[in-house]
Amino acid sequence: MLAPRWGRALRFGSMARVRKLTPADGTEQPWRNGRGRTLEIARAGGADFDWRLAAAGVGEDGPFSDFAGYRRLLVVTAGAGLVLEFPPPSQRRERLRPLEPCAFDGAPAPHARLVGGPVEDLGLIWQPQRCRASMQGLRLGRRALRLELAPGELGFAHLLGAGLRARVSGEELPIDGAPRDTLVLEDARAGDELELRGLEDESCCVWTVVAPV
Repeated sequence: MLAPRWGRALRFGSMARVRKLTPADGTEQPWRNGRGRTLEIARAGGADFDWRLAAAGVGEDGPFSDFAGYRRLLVVTAGAGLVLEFPPPSQRRERLRPLEPCAFDGAPAPHARLVGGPVEDLGLIWQPQRCRASMQGLRLGRRALRLELAPGELGFAHLLGAGLRARVSGEELPIDGAPRDTLVLEDARAGDELELRGLEDESCCVWTVVAPV
């Protein structure tokens, strides 16, 4: 798997390292179908990328872009939700509620219909023959949760709702993140964990993991 591109690093001893990415570290890109723009948070590779993590706003009904050969994970991060309607032969219909990820093929592209107004989303697009991926929405409130990575995996905590405090296992120095920041845990060894602690009742995040096959 190609090395990912992103911004500044925060190092924690000789163990895992965490990168804190703010929206200002992202790169704005047009959608493939020209109907909107996305904020690219991180990717591995160039035009023929292995994977890409990005956030976007959807303000109207319309088709998604075609990403033949890729798989997609999409989660609504703000707003009431989306309905994805897939063309034949599947004619699949999926209701996307906030913090409930949906997985689907990159082509044929679905048509999106808004539920109760504009939404924001977070999406991962990856080539399944090169890497594997997972995504889950986490409602923390004021609780703490430990997330573990296997060696070779990359973990992304995209923060929402309210701030979070993160700490790598074995380290005393925490990192505070604001909504729409993304904390990247990489170079994990067996047993390394990222502890996320919510600072407000509304604290939540989307946890995404990517690894080579």
